[in-house]
Amino acid sequence: DTNIGHEIMKIKETEIIEALLDQITERVVSKEAMICLDADDVSKVIVGKSGIMYEAQHEGKSHSEFMKSSFNELVAKPQVKNSSNVLISIKMDGQNPLMMEGMGIIHEFMGVFIDDTEAIWGVSTNPSDGDMELLVICTN
Repeated sequence: DTNIGHEIMKIKETEIIEALLDQITERVVSKEAMICLDADDVSKVIVGKSGIMYEAQHEGKSHSEFMKSSFNELVAKPQVKNSSNVLISIKMDGQNPLMMEGMGIIHEFMGVFIDDTEAIWGVSTNPSDGDMELLVICTN
C-alpha cells in the first residue's frame, strides 16, 4: 500500500541541472550527519542526468506525519516511481532524532522504486532554524 500519509502537502519542485550541483551539495552534505551523504553521492545522482528535486519543510505536525505526508505525495508522481537514481536527504531538528518509526517510513517509501533504482539517503541535523526538511532528488 503506497498510501502512507493522511494529507497532501505543498512540495516545491525544481528541475535538476548540473549548474545546481554545488548549491545542492552544499545543502545536502553536513558535518552534523547521523547517516552521511557526501559530494560523490550528490554527483552520482545529478551529473549527466535529468530529473526533479522535491523539497518539503515541516509544518507543525509530528515528524512521522510530516514524512508520511511528504512521501505519500511523492509516491503519486511518475517521475519519482520511475527514477533510476534517487537521493533522499532528511534534516532533523536538533530536539528530535530519527527513531525506528521514521526508519520504517523511509523503508516503506524506498519500497516503491523499481528494483534497479539506485537509492542513496542520509540524515543530518538542521543547524539553521531547527525545522525538519526533506529533499528528494529523482533522476534518470
